[in-house]
This record gives sequence, structure tokens and C-alpha cells, in this order.
Amino acid sequence: MTGIGMLAKNLIEKEVGRLWTATVAKVVSVDYEKNLCSVTIKNTVGGNEVTLRDLPVMYPSTSAGTLMLAISEGDLVLVIFGKWNIREQIAGDGIDTVNEETIFSINNGIVIPGIFSQSEGVPYILQEKDIVLRHSSGAGIKLSGDGEIKIVAKKLDICDMSEGYKL
Repeated sequence: MTGIGMLAKNLIEKEVGRLWTATVAKVVSVDYEKNLCSVTIKNTVGGNEVTLRDLPVMYPSTSAGTLMLAISEGDLVLVIFGKWNIREQIAGDGIDTVNEETIFSINNGIVIPGIFSQSEGVPYILQEKDIVLRHSSGAGIKLSGDGEIKIVAKKLDICDMSEGYKL
């Protein structure tokens, strides 16, 4: 690589190094009423440990429903930093005015729960199209790609939704 090419590469890497896109973090505290949590990033930044406070927790959701995973202190989560302030984008119905100076800001992160560490061992060997919901108590549901459903539980209650049942 030529001297100019190396200079360009170094300048690009320096600028890209300032961008925050996603990182793994450990949950420090959770406010369930406000759906916020504080996390400590799993790597140092400039040699310092960084804790981000009161980040909103976002769950996978579609018009079909929402998958909500209760997070606890010590859990690993994924923190995502959008180019623009993600909180404002989600909260608003219209097009948001953006602040060009805060793109990819470490202050505008959101938390996505459900990081699974391979170092803990794989709890199930999944086949194509399998879906497994596993609770820390050992209870679980497995929907197999062949249409089979397995439920593991100490007690199983089937509730009639017409009676206004809530979880």
C-alpha cells in the first residue's frame, strides 16, 4: 500500500472508530415500571469502564404480538446505537428533526435483551424451523419444524381467554 493509501486508511479508521453501532453490555439495574435499564459496556472505552444509564428496553414486536424477556441484573444485552436518536424515532409518529452532531452517539442507545453466550453451552440442538422458548426454571416449549409441540412444565394450566385472563 502506498503512503497516501496508508494515510487514507488510517484517517478512515480513526473516524470509524468514533462511531457507535452496537456493543454487548451487562445489566447493572432495571426499572420495570419505566422499562429502562442501566448497563456497563463489556469493554473499556479510552481505558475506562463505561456505564450507560436509563436506556429504553426494546422487544421484538410485530402486529402479531410481542416477545418480552424480563431482564435482571447481570444479564448480557445488546446495546444498539442508531445513526439518529432511536428513542425519538420510535416515540414520534412523524418525521423527526435530527441533530447532525449526535449521530451514532453513545448517549442514544437502546437495549435489546436476549443475548445468548455460546460459552454457556447450547441448551438445545435446533433443527431447521424449530422454535424453543426455554425458561430458567427448566420449563419450556419447543415448536418443531415438523409441527410437533413439546411442553415441559411442573404444572400446566390452560386458561380460557374469554374470561378475561391476563398473564
